[in-house]
Amino acid sequence: MPREQLAGMEVLAEGFKAIEYDGGTKGWFKYGGKGDSLIGRVFGVDGDLEACKWGIHFSRDPAYVFNFYEPLGYNRYFKIKAYGKLLETEDGMKTVAQIIEFVEEYELMKFIQIIKEYDRSGVTWSDGVTWSDGVAGSDGVAGSNGVAGSDGVARSNGVAGSNGVTGSNGVAGSDGCLGCFGITDCRAVYNSAFCVGKDGIAHYLFNQKSTESRCSAVISKLRGFDWFPKFHNMYDLKGDMEWWRVCFPELVDVEPKEAWAKMPKEMLDYIRSLPEFDAKVFEKVTCGAFPADEVRR
Repeated sequence: MPREQLAGMEVLAEGFKAIEYDGGTKGWFKYGGKGDSLIGRVFGVDGDLEACKWGIHFSRDPAYVFNFYEPLGYNRYFKIKAYGKLLETEDGMKTVAQIIEFVEEYELMKFIQIIKEYDRSGVTWSDGVTWSDGVAGSDGVAGSNGVAGSDGVARSNGVAGSNGVTGSNGVAGSDGCLGCFGITDCRAVYNSAFCVGKDGIAHYLFNQKSTESRCSAVISKLRGFDWFPKFHNMYDLKGDMEWWRVCFPELVDVEPKEAWAKMPKEMLDYIRSLPEFDAKVFEKVTCGAFPADEVRR
């Protein structure tokens, strides 16, 4: 709608509105594409207004926005001005407008600050605001990175389809791993690296029994490369942003073979130089990223 149509029109209300990351709403309408600037743009409808059916909805109190859009960093939050006609809902949580103008956009944390500072003197507060955490397909996740379809994961990186993993890296399809690196299809594993198809083991390297001190030294060196397989694109989505801004709807899995294939050459060279190195075990752990007949010490 051209801005010129606002000429001479009175601002009937100011309020707040959220839309989804791609410019859409939970209904049928889209205000633009992903990343499009909406500031200064005007949108309007014709005909009679009807709550939840026809008109442009917003909330006067910014906190009420979270009744309709989850407080997630990838949603978009705006201050708006309303013109034309207005319709108030009985619960007071939203207002329906004939015309709105997008005035200012906020990141989630700024929007939360606006909620805290909003003047509610003389306003009766209503319940129903639901807060959610940006965790997808996972339960009991603490201080972890690169977790997909996993439960009970703490201080671990690059974990996929596993349960009860603590202080470990590059774990896939395994349960009960503690202080490990490169574990596939194993259960109850402690202080071990590059093992596959093992249960109830401690201090193992490449499926062979070693010593506690040797395993600790190898795992410490592996972690010193500051790399682990990323079984999804979360880090690509994050970039330089804060974690709360990651757009989880765009999260996709990365095949294990592809994830392992991105290992830095200096790290691969170190692994191949280990006396315990077993090319066939390494091939299985890395899902064929480094075939045994191609990886030589």
